Amino acid sequence: MEGSEHVENVNLRNERYDDPNFEDKNSKLRMIFMYWNVVEYFFPFKYLMSQKWDETLIQTLPAVIKAENYTDFYTAMKKMVAKIDDSHTEFFLYPSASASVKSKGYFPADGKIIDEKIVVTEILGDSLAQAYDIKVGDVITKIDGKSIKDIIATNRDLICASNEASYLNKLIKVVLKGNENVKVEFLKDGKYETKDMIWFDYHESHRNEFKKGAQKVKQKFKLLDNNIGYVDMGIIKSRNIPAMIETLKNTKAIVFDMRNYPRGTWKEISNFLNSQEKEFAIYTRPYYSYPGRFIWKGGTKSGSENKDNYKGKVIVLLNEKSVSQSEWTAMCFQTAGNTTIIGSQTGGADGNVSQFDFKGFHTLFSGIGVYYPDGRETQRIGIIPDIEVKPTIKGIQEGKDEVLDRALLFIETGA
Repeated sequence: MEGSEHVENVNLRNERYDDPNFEDKNSKLRMIFMYWNVVEYFFPFKYLMSQKWDETLIQTLPAVIKAENYTDFYTAMKKMVAKIDDSHTEFFLYPSASASVKSKGYFPADGKIIDEKIVVTEILGDSLAQAYDIKVGDVITKIDGKSIKDIIATNRDLICASNEASYLNKLIKVVLKGNENVKVEFLKDGKYETKDMIWFDYHESHRNEFKKGAQKVKQKFKLLDNNIGYVDMGIIKSRNIPAMIETLKNTKAIVFDMRNYPRGTWKEISNFLNSQEKEFAIYTRPYYSYPGRFIWKGGTKSGSENKDNYKGKVIVLLNEKSVSQSEWTAMCFQTAGNTTIIGSQTGGADGNVSQFDFKGFHTLFSGIGVYYPDGRETQRIGIIPDIEVKPTIKGIQEGKDEVLDRALLFIETGA
């Protein structure tokens, strides 16, 4: 094992990456012990797991010993991985690893789980959605006869997430894909209706992302009413920052929408927002001379001496889709001193990831610890909003962005 020269994440060297021999108990145990030990010694947030990592091993061993095929073995391993309680953590099976892995069909829209129901938030395939009369705001109550409440419960030990908000966000990606023929129950105007749907492959040509002109063009930044600026952090790039500053520098407030994954623009924007350089994050990193030990090492500063810094209000919008660089960038923007966080609990996983690639699967987890300069944690907690607001089913059906609306109200009233 060795650390990356720059961020010091652990990786594996000189290890056999082949799948275990399912007729050999020791072969199966070796794979489990190898992975368990990597987490035991090089995961920075073991102390934040809901269940002790020792107990997870004891819980996993019987299923691993009994496993006679790929499906049983990797299901047991996936359940173990889920106990890490880290939103960075994923577990991807390679198709060759199991004969049971089949191509998936996808629901032609994205959604959000609210009140144990799925609400359609975005149409991803116009033609299929139109064929089945699916619109933004539609409410799904069952998929293949299973209620959304039951689906939430049955997948909990298979998906790794730092907190409930992140779990539900990850679950959507699992729920809205499946076999080609799917029964979907909708609730509309107090009545339930079941539709027999055909879910097509992700890369079929009906998806909007593959159709010229089908997707709405998003503005990287714009001027809203009442002299308020808006920046979409998910699409704005470093080369766009000078134009953004020139357009929005005299506004009374700028809303930075970070309900997405930013494009590495934190430094240029923080230089605009801050009047002086400030540290916004400090780190723990694995100490390789003493496996299992983490040491405080390094921090990151943002901003610079700038008398012409932005003087208006800084608003950052966050939600469960805000994870890793989104959370880290929000921490950076908080140093401006006039920043207000509006939204809901974020993904709760910051820092760089350690990745491990095996013949049958690929997995990763948070590799360094990220904290505020005063030692406050963000892992599992996320970035705590100053004003909490969550979308509602009614709001989505009415085409509102309730989080942005709340931000605009705050800008005008200060409350």
